[in-house]
Amino acid sequence: RQLLAEIEERRRAEAERERLGRELAQAGRLAALGQFAASMAHEINQPLAAIRSYADNTAILVRRGRVEDAAENVSAIGRLTERIGTLTRQLKGFARRASGRREPVRLADIVRGSLEVVSWRAAQAGIALDAPLPAPDLAVLGDGPRLEQVVVNLMQNALDAVTGRPEPWIALRVEASEERIAVEVADNGPGIPEAVRAQVFDPFFTTKSEGLGLGLAICRGIVEECGGTLGLHSGADGTTFRMELTRAPAPADAAQDKRNAKPVGSLEAI
Repeated sequence: RQLLAEIEERRRAEAERERLGRELAQAGRLAALGQFAASMAHEINQPLAAIRSYADNTAILVRRGRVEDAAENVSAIGRLTERIGTLTRQLKGFARRASGRREPVRLADIVRGSLEVVSWRAAQAGIALDAPLPAPDLAVLGDGPRLEQVVVNLMQNALDAVTGRPEPWIALRVEASEERIAVEVADNGPGIPEAVRAQVFDPFFTTKSEGLGLGLAICRGIVEECGGTLGLHSGADGTTFRMELTRAPAPADAAQDKRNAKPVGSLEAI
């Protein structure tokens, strides 16, 4: 009888351990989902702000009779709404995504999509933005929309860093070798203090008064899921973030070339 009681007690303890394990795993998933949802809210706000700017400028262009430029802005708004749709689909599929998708994606498409989100802000703030489109044959392995999310975040951070500085600028540079491609986002901001540089990729670490401190942590996670690396160099003369990815053959997709006329829409000063 004592043996049976011990067996039953063990069985109950094992069942309780399994239940607690399941609850802990579920709590972890919900916490991760909450972090991702908070990040997505931030990501969605960026193209929404760009859409508002393009819409306001489109009205000005129409009043001035510049119909072709207005049509370009409408096309840019359409692409930005597609970006929002992509972000919401990422949130929907977050729970079942185990790893980052890796497929050949044109670097020019990543840069072009990023510029459509951030160029309006640079123009309105009087910040010089040097970001030429990479050659069309340059491609990397990764998840295109998520890598675009990384570049947008890096450029938005650079814009934050140089706002209010004398002669502010940010630049996007590309270096390519036979096996790797590096994308750098540089600025002439005040730099990141040496004491906190090692922490900038930690979740919930931020030096800003607003924000959750998730952007760079998620960016590094995305890049690593794509088989790449994300690092930084910072000093008194500015900061450079460097993303390195595996080079891939350019995808043979003629549909990608439909957007080659201009990287972004036309913005008029309001």
